Amino acid sequence: MKRVLLFFILIATSLLSVLSCVPHNNDSDRINIAVSIAPYGDLVRQIGKDKVSVRVLVPPGRTPHDYEPPPSAMTRIATAQAYLAVGSGIDVERQYLDKILAQNNHLAFYDLSVGIELLDGHGHEENRSHEHEGGDPHVWTSVENSIIIAYNIYLALCQLAPQYSDYFAQNLQNYTQRANKLINDINNLFVDMQRNIFFTYHGSMSYFADEFGLEQISIKAEGKEITPASLANKIDQAKKSSVKMIYVENEYSDSVAKVVAEELKGQVLHINALSDNYLAAMWQNALNLWEGLK
Repeated sequence: MKRVLLFFILIATSLLSVLSCVPHNNDSDRINIAVSIAPYGDLVRQIGKDKVSVRVLVPPGRTPHDYEPPPSAMTRIATAQAYLAVGSGIDVERQYLDKILAQNNHLAFYDLSVGIELLDGHGHEENRSHEHEGGDPHVWTSVENSIIIAYNIYLALCQLAPQYSDYFAQNLQNYTQRANKLINDINNLFVDMQRNIFFTYHGSMSYFADEFGLEQISIKAEGKEITPASLANKIDQAKKSSVKMIYVENEYSDSVAKVVAEELKGQVLHINALSDNYLAAMWQNALNLWEGLK
């Protein structure tokens, strides 16, 4: 019995010795990064991996267009080390970013839209000032743009923690390879499509459409209510374009889309533009769009 007890004591001692040699990366050891929306949180994690801890301002199920963060959320974001902003003019940043930055004079700020050409509300390239007023803010829905965003994240993290710059560079290279493969896969998916026009409830996919030679038509204009006349016009457009699928972002009600789909004798499919698993979501978005374009 004593030998068995001694055996277990030795095993336990060995395990404790091994575990003590395993590095523990606590949140206190990581760079605390704040972002506005979930896709950017995922991209920060792709580049920073175990060197970062990410805080996302807009919670799941809400949109950056109408979310009003409570004071507790503002404080939690403001106590991060750095804010990596979308920078393209999304509503939540235009309305609340200055207030967040004012709470912490030491909060580093980085604009991740540097190097990205904004589109106007009709999917055309637009020259904009640093404030990006009036352009389409959904820049992340282009996979090519996500590579630029990832590079800007890499530059920010290298400034915040230069000792890990080689590590961040390797992670950036890995992400870029995966993103380029996705771009190639989506191009191959769309190569034999029968049409290139798709209808969405909220026009979040303009950059995706521009990247892959598609045309997005939005039922709801940004910041405007849908009227019976405007809805009838969109239904007429959809019929003329032989559209059968209407796409709705996960965060929005599909009630209007169902009305349109019934008129078209079609159906409603979903788009996820705010996923915290960016590349997987963009591939699924492509598959859903292909269903309506093949």
